[in-house]
Amino acid sequence: MAKLREQTNLLVTSIREDLVGDEDLTLEDGLMRAWVAWELSAVERDAFGGKTFGWVALGGVFEVIKDIGDRDGLEGSRF
Repeated sequence: MAKLREQTNLLVTSIREDLVGDEDLTLEDGLMRAWVAWELSAVERDAFGGKTFGWVALGGVFEVIKDIGDRDGLEGSRF
């Protein structure tokens, strides 16, 4: 189980980095890419892995929103 958990974590991390982790992208561009991935997963939710990919993409959306808030000094405030 530990090995499976480790491999799953590596896969999710890799997908998120592919979506939003490019150093040449602004956070806003990363947010857009993660949001488009979320929308795609909603369209393809019945395809194999569609729902899981959606959760990963949505996690990327939330991660980038947090990063934007941290960058802009909005930590702990409401949007």
